[in-house]
Amino acid sequence: MIRRFLSALVSVLCACAFSVAPGRADETPEEINQKAYALSREAQKAALAGDDRSAYDKFTEAAGLYGAIAERFPDWNGPAIAVAKAQAENAAAALGEKLFRLPEGSLALRPELSREGKRYAQGEALVPKVMKEGEDRYEIGGFRVELLRSGPLLGAVCDCPDFKYRGSKYHYACQHIWAVVLKEQLLD
Repeated sequence: MIRRFLSALVSVLCACAFSVAPGRADETPEEINQKAYALSREAQKAALAGDDRSAYDKFTEAAGLYGAIAERFPDWNGPAIAVAKAQAENAAAALGEKLFRLPEGSLALRPELSREGKRYAQGEALVPKVMKEGEDRYEIGGFRVELLRSGPLLGAVCDCPDFKYRGSKYHYACQHIWAVVLKEQLLD
């Protein structure tokens, strides 16, 4: 369990390191673009060779470089940079799905998570009662929700009986998880 936690922590730190706008201040957008393109090509080669972790890291770094171009040079080839960034992010996300796992019993928070039913409506009503206890810990009406991160994956667990006995088994969010998701705008 500790090994899994440490592995996930290292992965999150690596992802955070690549999310900072990289590149020297004196680099031109052309130079940054060339680096990002070269990283994307290396990532594709690594993926073809079966080195998914290296490919994931390189796609993530390339996406960060493309993001730096978009941020620092918004008027430079915007549409093409947006497409290249999205492609690198999608490739990294697909590899991340293969490489990383959330702990058993947790709910993967994904955009396609169903927003129908009473639990979603009850979660909307509970949003004002969400109290943040730590970086990824929340308290809502006496129950605790914890967000879990593993690489690009985001999950959640709640200690309420609804999630503990039904939600984790059938993969749906309880009202408390919905309250946190909506308050933090995690699926927008």
